[in-house]
Amino acid sequence: MAEGFVRSVTGMGAAVRASFDTNVGSITGTTMSGSCGTLAPVALASAPFDAVVVEENLVAGQIVLGYTLETQEPTTKVWAEVPLDRSVAGQTVGSRAIVVLPGGLSNASAVRFRCTNAIGGNSSAVTLTRFSLHRLVQPPVVAKHVSLRSYWSLAGNDTAPCAMRDGSRCTT
Repeated sequence: MAEGFVRSVTGMGAAVRASFDTNVGSITGTTMSGSCGTLAPVALASAPFDAVVVEENLVAGQIVLGYTLETQEPTTKVWAEVPLDRSVAGQTVGSRAIVVLPGGLSNASAVRFRCTNAIGGNSSAVTLTRFSLHRLVQPPVVAKHVSLRSYWSLAGNDTAPCAMRDGSRCTT
């Protein structure tokens, strides 16, 4: 494998672990359960964050069909709904939903999850198994283009075509 590709993937893996192995706020040691219309767990933040992770208990299947996140302003304690892009957040939770906050790093003192829709309606029982806040670590920038291509063939040489990010062909 190309050394540049290995460095790139290794750096990405390290950034993902640094982002999600440690949280800056969470609800731990308790299962968050309740009816969809009343479930509102709060995770307190110990540092700035820019991502929220929510996991749903799937023993009874996926139940959550819609949710909102609200942040609490540290001095006034006023809650404000986070404007989620509904194409990527705020719908189902399932095994894991990772919500990257719009606007980048938040200094909010807490985040509240609210279930807004569930299979069977707002009286359906919902159980979350994780609700945590994280600060994302950016992966290292790769100095040059790294392409994925075959480095082995039955003939013993690379015959597979590859493409660069700018649309041009790779050279062998």
